[in-house]
Amino acid sequence: KGKTPDRNVMLRLPCKVTGINVLGTRFISKDFVERLLQTAREKQTHGELADELSRASARLEQIGIFRAVKCEVDAGQKDDDVIILVDVEEKGRHTVSTGTFVNEGEGNLEVSWTLRNFGINAEQSSVACGSNGSNGFRMEFVKPYITNNLSFQASAFQNMKRIATPRSVGEKKTGFAISLGQVNQSV
Repeated sequence: KGKTPDRNVMLRLPCKVTGINVLGTRFISKDFVERLLQTAREKQTHGELADELSRASARLEQIGIFRAVKCEVDAGQKDDDVIILVDVEEKGRHTVSTGTFVNEGEGNLEVSWTLRNFGINAEQSSVACGSNGSNGFRMEFVKPYITNNLSFQASAFQNMKRIATPRSVGEKKTGFAISLGQVNQSV
């Protein structure tokens, strides 16, 4: 009878990634998903590869466009060769949400719309409008992983707050921000 190999022994076995197959994409580019898994090609043991695939899955989930991400390893042509199989399920492209909240003792209603993955590289855009004691809007654009460890985000907002005085004074705040941020690679 065959004996089941010890898990610790299996994780120390050498391996060489010879391919990455991406399944389940509808709108996102398979190349984008593969690019986020490139560091897995450098791993030399099954244990190193398992750790990297766990981190890569977390990076893909963190983007916010996938409902599910599953990474598996399949045997390649030679003994040490492996192929990474990535199965993703994309979330819907549109989300509309409403909410209420209290800010500075004032009740507010907000409606927001998000468009996910309108490009092929996980770009996202959202617009939110709110009203009650103040009226405002917020627009955001996010492009994750413009390089292997850099993301881009732009946002603009305007808020008009009515101040209860005999003259109906208002306070208007307008802003715009652009940021490049380093992606958390430990995830």
